[in-house]
Amino acid sequence: MDNLRILLVEDDEAFAQYVVLLLQEAAEAYRLSHEPCFDKALDRIGSEEFDVLLLDLNLPGTSGLPTLHSVQAVLRDRCPVVVLSGMGDQQFHMEALRQGAQDFLIKSDLNGNELVRAVSYATERHQMRSRMSQALREAEQAKHSFEDLIVKNVDGVLVLDREGVVLYCNPAAETLLGRRAEDLMGLELGIPSFSGETTEVDIVDTQGKQRLSEMRVVDTEWMGRPVYIASLRDVTGRRQAEMEREKLQSRVGSVLARLQESFRLLAEGHLDTRVGTDLPGELREGPFSEVLLHFDETVEKLEGLTRLNAEIYTMSTHDLRLPLSTMLLSLDHHMNNLQASPDQRRDWLKVCQRSGAKLLRRLDRLMHLFAIESDKMDVILQPTDLGALLRHCTRDLERLALDRRQTLQLSETPPLPEVFCDPFKIVHVLENLVSNAIKYSEEEGTITLAASMADDAHVRVDVADQGAGIPAADRDGIFDRFQRGSQQRGKSHGSGLGLAICKDLIEAHGGRIWLESPNGRGTRFSFTIPVNGVSRDEGTGLAVTRQGEGVG
Repeated sequence: MDNLRILLVEDDEAFAQYVVLLLQEAAEAYRLSHEPCFDKALDRIGSEEFDVLLLDLNLPGTSGLPTLHSVQAVLRDRCPVVVLSGMGDQQFHMEALRQGAQDFLIKSDLNGNELVRAVSYATERHQMRSRMSQALREAEQAKHSFEDLIVKNVDGVLVLDREGVVLYCNPAAETLLGRRAEDLMGLELGIPSFSGETTEVDIVDTQGKQRLSEMRVVDTEWMGRPVYIASLRDVTGRRQAEMEREKLQSRVGSVLARLQESFRLLAEGHLDTRVGTDLPGELREGPFSEVLLHFDETVEKLEGLTRLNAEIYTMSTHDLRLPLSTMLLSLDHHMNNLQASPDQRRDWLKVCQRSGAKLLRRLDRLMHLFAIESDKMDVILQPTDLGALLRHCTRDLERLALDRRQTLQLSETPPLPEVFCDPFKIVHVLENLVSNAIKYSEEEGTITLAASMADDAHVRVDVADQGAGIPAADRDGIFDRFQRGSQQRGKSHGSGLGLAICKDLIEAHGGRIWLESPNGRGTRFSFTIPVNGVSRDEGTGLAVTRQGEGVG
């Protein structure tokens, strides 16, 4: 997507500048042009080439879907259109998609990831449609070339007298009949000949091979005598080709119908639509297979991005708004009661502090997710004393445990070698696991940290609590993003990102993370990481750098 040419048609200068800033923050390079005047925008669309058009449907002099229609009339499908809307009307958005828009963005919810996603999806689907059109044109061209090859073959020609005796035959007729000209001369051909008509006849040569021929007979004179000129064309191959073509057309038609239905379902919002690649043998290696594969891959990406956007929206409207609202209400109460006692005012400020800390933690997790999703998070390995790291985390989190009258203890750690890891990322994992253990354990319980050698090449860290455990139904998806346990883990709920981020970070180190939770016997989260670290070539999904190599 480097150097994509984007035209933004938007009369709001402030929003246009906001779009410019969002694109400047993106990893890809864009060439953005802004046109606030709709008439001038139409002139530019007609005379310049762009890769994506970002279109506000409500402009001076035009609004709604007619704006889209006017642009499409000039654009003629040369590039995709992404609609910018100030409304959250889902029915309006779906109608815009049905009438040719590639995507829509709600201005009030627009962010850098959403904008990059929309531009990427619009260009990719437009390219997929172009490839499919090209494939169809190539298939049609191949069909005509095949027909021309059959039709333009040299025909066999026979000259017959009125009794059907052969007076002459050309080399093509010799080949067709399987006999030499001197053997045919003077023989009665033995096939029906009706002047002016075209008939099909079966011809069996001297080798017993049967061929289907098309014969047309006309009256003429030859060497001063009335004769018939019989034109023989071997149509055996053509007839077989026609039959094969009919089969192929039927199969292609079936595939196109399937693809058309998939597009219809996708336009209606069915993101679980898949067209599949189970094609007949002769289509598997052709362009159709690639088109169908690109369709399914694109829809899978769209489904994932749409699901992620929905989950982020849900989290934003609940998990981020709630602590922010609590903080603002406490501040408002504090400002309206300046005569309150210092203890009361201190209590209100503590509410603000706790809400702000909760908001910061959830924003931090969301930023971790964005960094992982956009491949912008680095894992910088360096020699680390894991025992010291555990002691540091225990001291930092001990106060949180004391607030719930719990005990946070570190088991005696056996001698461990220096571990090549990113200490900041490992601390993040430990803080998350210990905080969860404190949150979901009963008061006056004990949370235990322990470290040991899992084998000669890996260290193991355990975080165990004495809570009620995790129900079996929750365990399989416990590390999925936005996954939250059932009520059996308690009434407190987080963003559903913590354990998913822990899994990403541990796997980026080349390790694994898991849990053990017999019902009613507490929960133990464990992870392992290699002592010597993971190399950048092991496909962890994040950028891994050893200290001294530079972040990359």
